[in-house]
Amino acid sequence: MVNKTKRKIGNIYTPVSEGFWIVEGVKDKGKTANYRIFEKMALAMNPDDLINYSIKEKEKGNPYLGSAPLNMALFSRAEELSHKNIEGIDSLRNFFRRGLEKFPYTLSRAVYNPQGEIDKAVHNYGTSDEYVLEENLVGKDGWIKDISDKEVLTAIFGTEDIKKINEVFQWINQTNAYLWRLNSKPSKRDERVVGFDASPGRLLLDCLWDPAIRYPAFRVLKVN
Repeated sequence: MVNKTKRKIGNIYTPVSEGFWIVEGVKDKGKTANYRIFEKMALAMNPDDLINYSIKEKEKGNPYLGSAPLNMALFSRAEELSHKNIEGIDSLRNFFRRGLEKFPYTLSRAVYNPQGEIDKAVHNYGTSDEYVLEENLVGKDGWIKDISDKEVLTAIFGTEDIKKINEVFQWINQTNAYLWRLNSKPSKRDERVVGFDASPGRLLLDCLWDPAIRYPAFRVLKVN
């Protein structure tokens, strides 16, 4: 179900002035759950401030930020529901498109290590739910259909199903996905924020955001 609503449910506080969509059946880290996606994004901040904001809000039972795999899972499930003529799905798609045009951050980081050391995808960075996946992340930029090391997509975005990823972003942005990352091994550890960028020509899966730049982020809440 996708349902945009404005009310207080149970003991979880949701401002009356703010709407949200409920998306059921979202699959993340091998588990299925229902999520609320809120119509107001977190204000543009640097990544460390977004982490602190997310931690504090989650402790209160309020909306927080998601990792790159969770964001991808939300996009994917919404696209699946679009085939069932679910109420509110068009407004959610438009919200995603507008939000992706703002270069949203996630709570994921790509850690590029020097030659001889394996790279890392760190999700829910800086929180009690942080987890790390080791994978070689360095490689050529390009359309995801053309990359040979598809494991990087699984490590950072939770799936290497290129057909599905492109279907999702064709639905949201009428474009295919393009991967942007570090192209060669750095001389020292190089840590970048993972985010997205929707433009008229492509949907950028960005593993190269500078941690010093301020961008917004989507806010979510697991409800079961």
